[in-house]
Amino acid sequence: MKYRGTRAVDLIGLVHFATEGYYQTIQQYLEGLAYHGYHIFCEGIDGESETESTDDTDPALLLWFEMVEMMILAQQKLAEAWGLVIQTEHLRGSRYNDLISGSWICVDLPAREAAQMLCDAMRDEPNFETALRSSICFWRHDPDAAQRRLGEALLKGQQAPDTALPPEVQRVGKIIIDARNEYLLRMTLRTRKDRPLAYPWGAGHLPGIARALEAEGQECVSVEWIPAFKIP
Repeated sequence: MKYRGTRAVDLIGLVHFATEGYYQTIQQYLEGLAYHGYHIFCEGIDGESETESTDDTDPALLLWFEMVEMMILAQQKLAEAWGLVIQTEHLRGSRYNDLISGSWICVDLPAREAAQMLCDAMRDEPNFETALRSSICFWRHDPDAAQRRLGEALLKGQQAPDTALPPEVQRVGKIIIDARNEYLLRMTLRTRKDRPLAYPWGAGHLPGIARALEAEGQECVSVEWIPAFKIP
């Protein structure tokens, strides 16, 4: 997907930034969620949770899909507001085609300004209020607190290779990735040295990958809203 803009950035993954309220909500969903062959991990301030399910009509699962869709929409709107050109064509047909565009964006903006830009961009969306209520718009209460929590939250999902899943599950399975797979990240970096890459990353939350990225010669960028690793 592409947006008109002035700065080209390759996006190769998805990171979700969340508040404590978001985790309290998602934890309730996870307690009743168990889709066969599809694992949903919730990693952050309260550790890690994992469940499986056999019920594709589980209301919690449907709510999860809605939240993921709103999360993606929020990130797309954010990129649009910042004037970025998102490029993902290089992922198609490659061994990394399970990675899809998300919020790998590095922008030097204050937290409140970035939050206001995105809220303004999303205000006309039909499900905007739903997104606010589900805490996907993590800055709604305290952008500064959200900034401090940045990088502490990473959601990941993994689809079992031998399980036939309905299309909506396959689609979501391609959105949420296991970003702790250091080998995949390193290989992706090596193959993309010719492109500008930006990674908002919770270095404090994932110190192992932070060190790995530094070892790959990437610059550690500290901005007010997004601490990031990027290839200049």
